[in-house]
Amino acid sequence: MAAQSLAPSSLLHRLTPQKLGVAVFLMVFVSIATPAAVLYRIGVATATDEATAGRLQSAAWLLLPLVIGLSLLLARFAVQVRKRSLAMLAQMHAVEEKLRAQRETAEKASQAKTELLAVASHDLKNPLSAIVGMSSILLDLKRTAPDQEAVKDDIDILESINASATHMFAIVRGILANEGLQLGWADLKFGPVELPAVCQETVQFNTPLARQRNVALATELTDTISLTGDATLLREALDNYLSNAIKYSPAGGTVTVTLQLVENGRQAEIAVRDEGPGIPPAEQGKLFTKFKKLGVRPTEDEFSTGLGLSIVKTIVERHHGTVGCDSEPGHGCRFWLRLPLSLTPAQN
Repeated sequence: MAAQSLAPSSLLHRLTPQKLGVAVFLMVFVSIATPAAVLYRIGVATATDEATAGRLQSAAWLLLPLVIGLSLLLARFAVQVRKRSLAMLAQMHAVEEKLRAQRETAEKASQAKTELLAVASHDLKNPLSAIVGMSSILLDLKRTAPDQEAVKDDIDILESINASATHMFAIVRGILANEGLQLGWADLKFGPVELPAVCQETVQFNTPLARQRNVALATELTDTISLTGDATLLREALDNYLSNAIKYSPAGGTVTVTLQLVENGRQAEIAVRDEGPGIPPAEQGKLFTKFKKLGVRPTEDEFSTGLGLSIVKTIVERHHGTVGCDSEPGHGCRFWLRLPLSLTPAQN
């Protein structure tokens, strides 16, 4: 595309340099010479003697070359402005083309990522699930074998396979869940949600893990709070909070789930409070970000995908809510999510 075609439709850009110069020269010359000629005629007509008329004529002849010179100077300046303006437009066009190319590259990369995740959902998730399941079955068989000493090496190998496959399976599931929500693969199924029931069901689901870790679970729930949302995804979000709290709590500690109204009754807040080590202020900015792992480790040093809190954030934001954490080192954490009670299916 020629630079001139980018220029706005104006006298400065539509005319060639020569025509522009002539046009500006004539405009300047006429705009100065016309009123000067009128004043000259009036002066001559009202002159009281020939000497005054002669001086006016001499002044007119002196003014003429000045007007011509000024007109030429401004005409040349207009041509230079045109040249620089077109050069700037050409540069802007080049930058625009570069940005367009970069945007197209980024869109292609994003599409490639989407396709890769789609492949992963089918080609990685199922085989990894099979490996986890089969290795678990083999472990159970080996652990019940009469001669444990003879199968000790087999058990060690199978435990390593099972742990690695479980870790990989959790990462794949986390990526697919997060990207699926953000890209619209996982459609939200909005309907009436009773939040006390969501909290109770999630606590009940995590009770075996809490007993295994010798952690007590407590609830402080407002009796009736309901809204429109996806109950399954909200349970998944709360499950991430609650399971993390249990993993980071010391033996003998208590994890408390609370449900209350905030913001003058306009929002429901679900919070999970633990008695763990807390999170240093320098690391709190990493929360709710994909693949960000903290220096604080679970009490039994379990692996973490770094995706759980990111999934919570995505789910809550799809419900037009907010997430956050209040924590001080040595005083545990309080992770919360807040959901608007006025959300309707048309808003999602």
